[in-house]
Amino acid sequence: MSLTRATGAAIALSVLCAHLGAQAQAPSFDDRIVYIECVSTTGAVSRGTGVIVSEKGDVLTAKHVVPSGSNCKGGVNTAASTPVRNLIRSTVQVHVDAIMLRFVKNTDEKFKFFSSISLEDKLKGTPIIAAGFPKQGVGDIFITEGIISQINVDERGIFGTSALQSSGMSGGPVVLKENGSLIGIIVGATFDASTGAPASYGVLAMQEIGPTLGIRVDPTAPRRDIAPTAEQYEPQHEGLLRGAINALAEGVCSETMGVLLRTQCQAQMPDYGNIIKQRGPILSTKFAGIQPSPMGNCEVYTVTFKNVKSVWMINTTPDGKMLVFWGAN
Repeated sequence: MSLTRATGAAIALSVLCAHLGAQAQAPSFDDRIVYIECVSTTGAVSRGTGVIVSEKGDVLTAKHVVPSGSNCKGGVNTAASTPVRNLIRSTVQVHVDAIMLRFVKNTDEKFKFFSSISLEDKLKGTPIIAAGFPKQGVGDIFITEGIISQINVDERGIFGTSALQSSGMSGGPVVLKENGSLIGIIVGATFDASTGAPASYGVLAMQEIGPTLGIRVDPTAPRRDIAPTAEQYEPQHEGLLRGAINALAEGVCSETMGVLLRTQCQAQMPDYGNIIKQRGPILSTKFAGIQPSPMGNCEVYTVTFKNVKSVWMINTTPDGKMLVFWGAN
């Protein structure tokens, strides 16, 4: 079984330039922001913003922008005209307000894209930029500036804020002002029960959804692309691993799991818990080295149960929540 959902933190924004008439200079990443129009089978049009997250033309946006069964088109950098480039929908689903689309690209075409990073407590108070195409706009990218004023997470992986209540900006990027690194997208925090439209907005952190949707999300600190050897590395997560495995055997998904990882774990209970229980108690765990992964370096352990031996991988986000928790059958 593979449980590779990520945890993360959503961001509450203190917007410094909140009115839609404000004049702001477009940042250098405007060639990575997409205006999206989706037309349903009934002819209804849904509009929003997306962000390019790979050179292949993968576009991340809010799920509510893309109604089920709709056909979507996108245009880069402007909403002044009807977009003409086809967007296809990913089959990968997440349980939050996010979805991946992809441009139907030309041969050998490569797109400029955002680099995504995870959040750390030290980023609190850091200046950020939010961008998108609000309904009240004239087609240009609208920008607001603010700071990361709070770091926490709820069961949806977001933190709601009235500062971003601007229809059309859904799916738009929230980036560090210093270097343009993508830390989240604007999504619906609460929804109107009668219309299904967002009633308030928040920011969903990239580490909440990136690994599930195939987006590389780097730690805030520079990442080591080459894993250290076992001799160079002091293991840190052996106790965390044992505790999470023991919890599974008791039919419980550990609270040390990130939000989406724990949600997926709970969806597979009690079956997976019974499988772990049948292996018997843990007799020993042995650190076996480091394994690079798209979500950073993972600690690898050989776990000897009473009835079987298997290999497990684990790593965590900066706040100590499990990002990868994987055990070979």
